[in-house]
Amino acid sequence: EDNLIQVGAINTDAGVRLLMYINGQKVFDCIDDGEDKITEPGYFGTYQQIRPMTISRTFVTTTQGVEEPKQFSIAAPVFKNAAGEEVESLTPYADLRASIDITNNFSEPGSACFILALYDSSNNLKSITFIEGEIKANDTFTFCAGFKLPSDVEGYYAQVFVWNSMEGMQPLSNVFKFK
Repeated sequence: EDNLIQVGAINTDAGVRLLMYINGQKVFDCIDDGEDKITEPGYFGTYQQIRPMTISRTFVTTTQGVEEPKQFSIAAPVFKNAAGEEVESLTPYADLRASIDITNNFSEPGSACFILALYDSSNNLKSITFIEGEIKANDTFTFCAGFKLPSDVEGYYAQVFVWNSMEGMQPLSNVFKFK
């Protein structure tokens, strides 16, 4: 028989007081000084079992405000023309190239897909290019992609973003917009 473990909290503006329920029955409660003990992120309180339970080990800690480590760190993109000079806006007929540094923070390889897309003033996708690759553990790789801009770029904009893959489409970065 599976046990449903729920960790509840009494919310206050200053933090939370944890309570633990198993199958709907309150099993653990914080017994630190004061009935309204407030816990901070990472706080290990003293908890007392107040009902019998069948689980052999239980560890309780607060995780509020603790961010999970991210596999990738992604730098802001750099936009250049065909001559390798940085550009500050879209230029008619120009070759637009974008590059971005992606660092794999984990000790195992990971996949990333760098996407450069061009949209018109009505937000219609006009051009897209992408490059996928595997980044070695604890390594940084520079992804580059580009395309030729049309004769009229009035109202056009480019967007750069990183997904886990074209198939997975899980965002790994914010969307960077370039006009």
